[in-house]
Amino acid sequence: MYRKSIMTGWLLFFAASSCGAIASAEHPMHEPHVHGIAVLNIVLEKNEVHLTLESPAMNLLGFEHAPVTDEQKAVFRITQQTLTEATGLFTFPGANCQLQSSDIQMLEKQTHSDHDDHGHASEHADIHANYRFNCSQIQQLNDITTHLFAVFPGIQQIKAQWITSRSQGMKTLTPATNSLTIK
Repeated sequence: MYRKSIMTGWLLFFAASSCGAIASAEHPMHEPHVHGIAVLNIVLEKNEVHLTLESPAMNLLGFEHAPVTDEQKAVFRITQQTLTEATGLFTFPGANCQLQSSDIQMLEKQTHSDHDDHGHASEHADIHANYRFNCSQIQQLNDITTHLFAVFPGIQQIKAQWITSRSQGMKTLTPATNSLTIK
């Protein structure tokens, strides 16, 4: 439980710092819902890598509503399975990391009053994925590469933030620069 509260604290820190300021309780701030952009938070703790991915559903599914057609239902199932298994989404060179757990929330609704009206309702859906990897050679981990761009072409940019016992940083990832150095 203590470990979970530490992780929650770091993730809340990331969320607050990505907004530029801590919001008041009356007017909470949210990361803007921007199609094409995802957010990836990374925490290294002991021999574990914790990843949190947040993305508009449009980036991963191609739609932001409950699946209606057979094609949408198939895309939804495949996307959920791909995110849950996490096979091929991330590589941790030299660290020998294995997925221990994943928690995926599909189509979480979000309302915005502070974004441009771009021709659709003010309600949007996001996908949140939380991962915990156990790494037997964590001391060898210098870089993390994401293959999300290849798997989900709707993602054009990932705003990545990380924190380790030795460093912290931010980097915008693109299909051409999909790796970050964490040490």
